[in-house]
Amino acid sequence: MTLYIDIENKKLVQSITSDRSVSTPVFMQGDNEPLEIFLLEKGEDTIFSPKALTVENDFLRVAIARFKGYPKSLTYTSGYTLNPNGGAEVLLPLNTKDIEIALQEQEYISAFLEVEYSNTEGKVITVLQTTCRVKNDLIDNAPTVELQEQFYDKAYVDEVFSKKSANLSDLADKAASRTNLSVYSKSETDANDALALKKASNLSDLANKETARSNLSVYSKSEVDSKHELDLKKAENLSDLADTGQARVNLDVPQVCELAPLGSSGIVSPGSLSISGSYGYGIGDDFPQGEKKWTLLTTYLSRDKGGTLFSSAYTDYNYFYPAISADGSKLNVGYIYSYDSETGTDNNQEVSFPISNPIKYGDKIAMTLDDRDFKLYKGLELVASGTIPDELYIYSASSFLSWKGLKKDIVYSCSMILPLTSAEGTSSKLNYSIEDYMNGEYPPKTILTSRFYNVKTSFLSTFSYSNSGIQCVGGASIGNKSNCLKISLKVLTYSYSREYNLPVNSFSASGIKYRIKFNVYLPTTNPNVSKLQLKLGSYALSTAGTIISKTDNIDNSGYIQPKDEWQEVDVTLRMKYTGTPKLCLLKGSSSYYRVEEETTDAVYVRDIYAWGMEGIEGLFYGSTECDFWINKGASKYNLTHYNGYSLPCDGSKTYLHKIKISAFNNSYYEYFDSSIAGLALSQIILKFDSDVADTSQEEDDNIKNIFVMNINGYEICREQIPALNAGMAYNIYPHKGINNYFSSIDIMPMYSCSCGGTIDLIFTKTD
Repeated sequence: MTLYIDIENKKLVQSITSDRSVSTPVFMQGDNEPLEIFLLEKGEDTIFSPKALTVENDFLRVAIARFKGYPKSLTYTSGYTLNPNGGAEVLLPLNTKDIEIALQEQEYISAFLEVEYSNTEGKVITVLQTTCRVKNDLIDNAPTVELQEQFYDKAYVDEVFSKKSANLSDLADKAASRTNLSVYSKSETDANDALALKKASNLSDLANKETARSNLSVYSKSEVDSKHELDLKKAENLSDLADTGQARVNLDVPQVCELAPLGSSGIVSPGSLSISGSYGYGIGDDFPQGEKKWTLLTTYLSRDKGGTLFSSAYTDYNYFYPAISADGSKLNVGYIYSYDSETGTDNNQEVSFPISNPIKYGDKIAMTLDDRDFKLYKGLELVASGTIPDELYIYSASSFLSWKGLKKDIVYSCSMILPLTSAEGTSSKLNYSIEDYMNGEYPPKTILTSRFYNVKTSFLSTFSYSNSGIQCVGGASIGNKSNCLKISLKVLTYSYSREYNLPVNSFSASGIKYRIKFNVYLPTTNPNVSKLQLKLGSYALSTAGTIISKTDNIDNSGYIQPKDEWQEVDVTLRMKYTGTPKLCLLKGSSSYYRVEEETTDAVYVRDIYAWGMEGIEGLFYGSTECDFWINKGASKYNLTHYNGYSLPCDGSKTYLHKIKISAFNNSYYEYFDSSIAGLALSQIILKFDSDVADTSQEEDDNIKNIFVMNINGYEICREQIPALNAGMAYNIYPHKGINNYFSSIDIMPMYSCSCGGTIDLIFTKTD
């Protein structure tokens, strides 16, 4: 019987070329004709194609059974042979005792035929379960067989097998048995033992001890003593090293003086530095479509375990997630997730790139991303580059530096690629580069303040503005828009500039991309205002910057022509110079003219937007408030004047303030007559006169030894003190620093700590 099985629809079909269903298969009791089974898959050019099987890897099981009645299982077999035409030949016994019991005197019985397939991975698939019939044979000459294995009778067992109770005494030939088992007899063992070493002799019965040591490749006592004369002594605590400097080089560890710059302006963090704010948004939450450009600069202070440089709000499969491997030789940029639903296998792919010169602890590194092309620098050396696959999504920053340990400094921009060298930074008018960062210089304020967003959508009737040439009043209505700003000309018998400064930030950083957008209504009936010109300071757009994109309502020189309807002006440019955006009212080609009598000439504006689209959004040197990771650079805040933002220190000047505490269970308060500015609290060192117990398990916080310090009335430190010995220094790197100045210090009492001690406050110069 030949069975063609459509494994996708799990049914019997007529043939490999026909998907029509077949009638119920009928089996005859006692038959031994093999089944020929074909597993059919969907073909590319034909209806079906046979599934290729290998006996070593693929398995088939065939059974006939019933859901009700006794017995349920009628016959079963596993295993097959392949015939030349690709079919699997299966011998399914139909002369079983269970079939004979089930049939008895019936002409036939109804049952189910089931075929299962599995492979070496252990995945089992039922490819067919269909009704069938088993007919009673007419010639009762087929011997019935049990489904279970046959058993030996007692006479045969007694003749062939040894008895457990005989303990092998009934073996026919014991000497032959020992030979088969490869074991010695007692007399042979005694003879061999006479040549063995005795435990009680403790190796003193060795024939030649010197030869024995040579065979074992071990030293004698005198040889060991002479070699130990060259060893380091535990009691010397490494003071007996011949060259401590060379030892540090060999161990690749820095000297204390080398560690100081790393630790003086850093914080110890148990995880990444996260961005606060709405989920999925933070520093650089406004990537322009198709313009994913960012630069990350940092000191790589991860040891042994590697670490993530940049993490987006999403960190699952298929997202850009750059991380340096533990040995610093590979940059992993993300995982591409692929799941085969048919086979149930995961085909995840880690996307990685080699680093030509491995990144090590303390290296200053930079990474840039230009759309999908990245570059990784070690110092100024390009050590890795490549293209991020399209399968990996790129989002804005969510956190930085995911490893545990010290974070020293971070400079981040989501909107621009910093030049590599100082010369390139100067020529591009950014005046900052990766090389400047490597040399310890922090970004200039022009880059720090270039990321902003300003908006003035409407002008109420209470709004007014005036200068020598124009008069502005809010609350005007024209062209279906209300609360507009009406700009009118003043009557002057001498020539004067007719200019309105837009209420936005000055574009103060040259080399940076800016965008400005507003709505303007310039009637065609104005005899004294023939057109408008958008300028930056005293420069026309074509002079002040290179036009990147513009609407049809403005040209490269910034001219806007009259039209009796609202026009939306939208221009993006990269600045050559600095200046404040202004709207110039022109008569002819000049904004410098006289008006000798009252006129109804007017210009209307509203919905004024301005963006600074490039700059430094993240700057952290660890010397002031450490949880600054909010979107200050791309918001309305002026980055350098926002309280609490971390400015860098030069790493060379510190200020130590020592406080003597008579008893830590009392509070301490200190007031300074004049506020001290330009310093930031970077470290607190506690020393206690007596041993301090571990109180962390106490239920009441008032009983715990929790050190709390306030500066200027704001809590900047809250630390559970562990068990400490008297005189032992305990270091705290405060998670929140001070806001550019300090005028008072307040230390809360630890009621369970009655001993005295000292508090050293280490401040670092910030500006």
